[in-house]
Amino acid sequence: MGTERAVEVWSGWFEEFFASMAWVFGRVDRRRTAMAYLKALIAPVERKNGWQIAEHVGHATPDRVQWFLSRSMWVADQLRDCVGSFVVARPGRAGGVHLMPGYSPELNPDEILNADIKRHVHPARAGSAGDLAHETRRFLHRRQKQPHHVRSYFHARHVRYTIE
Repeated sequence: MGTERAVEVWSGWFEEFFASMAWVFGRVDRRRTAMAYLKALIAPVERKNGWQIAEHVGHATPDRVQWFLSRSMWVADQLRDCVGSFVVARPGRAGGVHLMPGYSPELNPDEILNADIKRHVHPARAGSAGDLAHETRRFLHRRQKQPHHVRSYFHARHVRYTIE
């Protein structure tokens, strides 16, 4: 689904979505900042960085959004539960949303590479941290010459599921 179409679909039920979780943010000013931030995330903003999001929501600097994300008092677990409840209560409406655990190493190609390194680079064989670093670099250099192995990190069963 294209960005413009996604924004159109979301705008049809965004108010209901946000109302289901607004209580998590407490004060009205935090709710407004949260709503503006979420709308900016789904809007066709070229890059989703602090400055462009601030510009999109009408702030002169990203300070307010950064403060909200780093210092405002709200509980991420409560927010996660609200979003999950909203999605589960409306099957099929979200267009293929999959709920995934917050930490999913089996879904991350970086973690698959780390596991591969741990299987093939043995710390017991290295006499020092420098030797271990050298062996790791040597292993990675070999992997560079084996693109089929590198591609396999992205084609693991669980990773493939998340990108289809």
